[in-house]
Amino acid sequence: MPYARFTLFYFDTGEKDAMLAGLIPQLDAMAKEVSGAIRGRLTQVAENRMVVHSVYENKEAADRASGIRDSIAEFMTEQPMIREGEIIWDFHGDDQSLTTEIGHYAKEIISPGYVTHRATDIDPSKYDALIPYLDRRRAQFRRVSGLTRLRVARIAGDRVVATAIYDNKASSDAGQENAKGILAGGSEFFTGNVVFLEGNLIWSSSN
Repeated sequence: MPYARFTLFYFDTGEKDAMLAGLIPQLDAMAKEVSGAIRGRLTQVAENRMVVHSVYENKEAADRASGIRDSIAEFMTEQPMIREGEIIWDFHGDDQSLTTEIGHYAKEIISPGYVTHRATDIDPSKYDALIPYLDRRRAQFRRVSGLTRLRVARIAGDRVVATAIYDNKASSDAGQENAKGILAGGSEFFTGNVVFLEGNLIWSSSN
């Protein structure tokens, strides 16, 4: 089953360019050389925070991927937070190419893609009904303008992370409002304790 890993790290903002100069080549190498790697993305979610979101064919492939901490340890201001788990639901928008993504870091990039990560608790006793609930809303997600991808990963028995890819921040902001309507009535599944991160896509693997 596809497997996701999220690495949230804090960095010295004055060393951002130097950090990315070392990090991006390592991410490129991991995406190309690790058997079972499907997709990787790097998102800046605050002035001093970034998230590496990697997707693999299964947990075994994820375990073969080397960590990123060694190459950026000197730039990090505290230990990274790592969460991971199986992808339990996946949605593709009409734009299968994700043409707004970029395959390398650039200081000046016009209209980069925009990424959101929403972590929330779920009721484990309702898990078997959660996937059919989301499936019944797939057509509604397809009508959300600018939404190109949505993946839900279960990072604990009672917690999931929904990662959405939009073409830009305006689409993301509108998409958050649309999602409230689409998921209305879902309180029996989603029980709260929400952590929401968002930001511009800095890098994406090309495979």
